[in-house]
Amino acid sequence: MKTDRREYEEKAADEARQREEAEWQSRLQDEWAADMAGMSDHALWDDTGYTGLNQESFDDWATRIAAEQRQKQQQRYQGHQPSRSSHSREDAQDRERRQEEKRNFQRKLEEEHARYQRRHSERLRQKLLRQKAEHLQRCAEVFSAESQELSQLGLEDVPWPGHHGNPDKMIQVLTCDINREDAAELRRFVRSQQLLWHPDKFLQKFGSRLVERDRDKIMERVTQLSQALNQLGEEEKSD
Repeated sequence: MKTDRREYEEKAADEARQREEAEWQSRLQDEWAADMAGMSDHALWDDTGYTGLNQESFDDWATRIAAEQRQKQQQRYQGHQPSRSSHSREDAQDRERRQEEKRNFQRKLEEEHARYQRRHSERLRQKLLRQKAEHLQRCAEVFSAESQELSQLGLEDVPWPGHHGNPDKMIQVLTCDINREDAAELRRFVRSQQLLWHPDKFLQKFGSRLVERDRDKIMERVTQLSQALNQLGEEEKSD
């Protein structure tokens, strides 16, 4: 935009110079004639005496007047042109404005991303809380004393946390409402879960109820969950 404005100003200045040049040319002969007429009666003298009349030729006169006119035009033109330092200041201001706009856009982008992350984290937390509530309800139904005499347990009958087979995802469900920064709370949680999911304890409590064809798969998943709990406990100790 600054370049277009400078080009416009330069073009306007050129057109003004051309108009002045045309007007000057139309008056040139009349002015020369008037100058010559006013000087025709004036003799020129120097230290040696009379040297004759001042009869400046038209070409000499026109050259002198043209030089004076160009000088005046150049002075007027320079007076109307923004200085180079002015252009530099304007360019610097433009750059600073663009940089500020870029910084504002980046800041808004980061703020929106942060809001999205908070919304996503909250939705995930709510989902995990629902899954844990369902898991605890299923544990109460399947592992309670009243249910010990119920039908046998297949792989899909065991109340896996979040209905997952992945031990990391099961840990995520189990710990969704646990403060991992609180070492004592985390330690109590791990111990309570190991009472249920340690392979020996699980077999002792529910081994007689396991469907034979699923027994190995059930115990494999129980072992994986127990190991993930152990790892969580070890991480708490190392911290």
